[in-house]
Amino acid sequence: AGAADIVYLEDAGVLTGYFYKNTAIGGTGWRLATNSASANQDGVVIKPGRGVLVIRKAGGSPVSIRFSGESMIGNEKPTVVTGFNLITNPFGKSTTLGDSFLKNYVTGGGNAGAADLVYLENAGVMTAYFYKNTTIGGTGWRIAGTTTPADSVAIAADKAILFKEQNGTVSFTLPEPFAK
Repeated sequence: AGAADIVYLEDAGVLTGYFYKNTAIGGTGWRLATNSASANQDGVVIKPGRGVLVIRKAGGSPVSIRFSGESMIGNEKPTVVTGFNLITNPFGKSTTLGDSFLKNYVTGGGNAGAADLVYLENAGVMTAYFYKNTTIGGTGWRIAGTTTPADSVAIAADKAILFKEQNGTVSFTLPEPFAK
């Protein structure tokens, strides 16, 4: 696992890492990142509506990953549990945090410690955002740990959203950005 890319899948709020073992000793195939001698994990299912987080090792060139299966039509309604949730963004159009309506479905707060977090990836960097719902200093999306406004931050088309539910179990619908 130390030399391989790690693919994270989420189940019940827990992220589990896998890597592809390509050496013959002990057999090839998908293994748990925490135990290279673990049983073959080829049968692990990527659940519908859930995202995939890939951590590329240094020096790895960019790749495009194509998934097969049925396209989801209309609003996505993932079940969100306490902990980390990898939620697919199934829409083919980018939007922004401010235009996404996510603020209506997350728990906001005066700071990142009191609010749910939305992590977005850009150029290999994951950044956490929270919805500030207290009036001192204004409301709106902020970069976690700062007062920097983030309403204009893009949610890229077809990229998963890593969501950290810190305040209880909720369920929400990702509104269609093109239906505005």
